[in-house]
Amino acid sequence: MLLKHRILLWRLKLVNKSGDHQSLKRVKIGHSTVTYRKSEEVMHAYREIFRDGSYTFKTTSDKPLILDCGAHIGMSVVFFKQLFPAARIIAFEPDKENFYLLSENAKQFSDITLQQKAVWVHNDGVVFEETGDMSSHIDTSAKATTGGIPSARLYDYLDQPVDMLKVDIEGAELDVLWDCKDRLHNVKNLFVEFHGNAEEPQRLESLLSLFRELNISYYIKQANDWAPLPFVNMKLNGGWDVQLNIFCINKSSE
Repeated sequence: MLLKHRILLWRLKLVNKSGDHQSLKRVKIGHSTVTYRKSEEVMHAYREIFRDGSYTFKTTSDKPLILDCGAHIGMSVVFFKQLFPAARIIAFEPDKENFYLLSENAKQFSDITLQQKAVWVHNDGVVFEETGDMSSHIDTSAKATTGGIPSARLYDYLDQPVDMLKVDIEGAELDVLWDCKDRLHNVKNLFVEFHGNAEEPQRLESLLSLFRELNISYYIKQANDWAPLPFVNMKLNGGWDVQLNIFCINKSSE
């Protein structure tokens, strides 16, 4: 690990040990400032996004278009802007507390459009569980019922070439991506954080079958290795048993 990563993570750990998860704090990442409340979430995002470079992609565009679905507090937005300063970003985040921090972190950049909406398969609103952290999610068990949180149909935003589509929407990704099937050919690079349960392998198969049908290449990494002894216990009570990072490249766009 590079020294700069060690130092920043060490500082965040010290703040986290203080037990203060409510007051506003700021940390410098490169030439950008990240405003946050919960150090543990920033450490997790920093490791995945900045240290490991999970969202790094290549493009020939001078002003790549990036759609960030599930932008949380904006760590991904900061990373994308550091990677491509002229990028045009549309970032979606429905959680009120997360959106406030996302707005603070987006202020230092230009060409960013923020949408306080849940990405879904229609624009009629959704039932949404706000937690003020990374686990906020649509109540997909109530997907037939509209709710009080505004929603945005992702399909409507894919009528043009998209250089990067990031989808981290806590279990709603399968419905949303199948709804976008006829327009995914416009997406060059796609990152999906898949959320599933060990007893529902058909969900993952459904997603991968969509990629195969559309001739989309994919590479899978484990996102959360929570079970050291899967044969003993592969069920996580109160959470997603299976969390995978899926990196996709649309062959038709090459």
